[in-house]
Amino acid sequence: MKKKISGWIPTLALMISLWSAAGVFSYLTGSDRIANRFGVGYNDVEIREEFPDPVPEDKEITKKVTFVNTGPVDCFARAKLVFGNGEAQNAVRTHLNTETWRLEEDGYYYYQKILGPQEETEELLSSLTVEGTVSQEEKEFDLAVYVETVQALAGEKPLEAFARLTK
Repeated sequence: MKKKISGWIPTLALMISLWSAAGVFSYLTGSDRIANRFGVGYNDVEIREEFPDPVPEDKEITKKVTFVNTGPVDCFARAKLVFGNGEAQNAVRTHLNTETWRLEEDGYYYYQKILGPQEETEELLSSLTVEGTVSQEEKEFDLAVYVETVQALAGEKPLEAFARLTK
């Protein structure tokens, strides 16, 4: 005796097969794209100096030094003054702004405020005074100003920001 297969069983099997094939095809061909655009900030600083040319023979010489944040992000600044020779360093007294610039153990002066884009610091140095009698060689010296910046993070202090670079 032959059994008759109803017409709905093959139809159901065909429907399940097509539905499964459509799901697999969708999974294998479907895709989403998300474009994450971002920019990288950078620190850039410019040293601004006011210094007479030629140098006057006075005991006090005007030398105003400030720094401008020319980058797009907030940053902290630190600076170091480096004399060309030890005799000049001993014979010259620097007039520094110790209210907003603080000398730390590493020999750098740290600006105590966050420096925003296009902002200028208060003066680090305003003038130099030659003390006592000095030779001509001691009067002719180099004073280099070296500056570094680091991006400022919220709630951070200048020393913490620069310490982050050495971790």
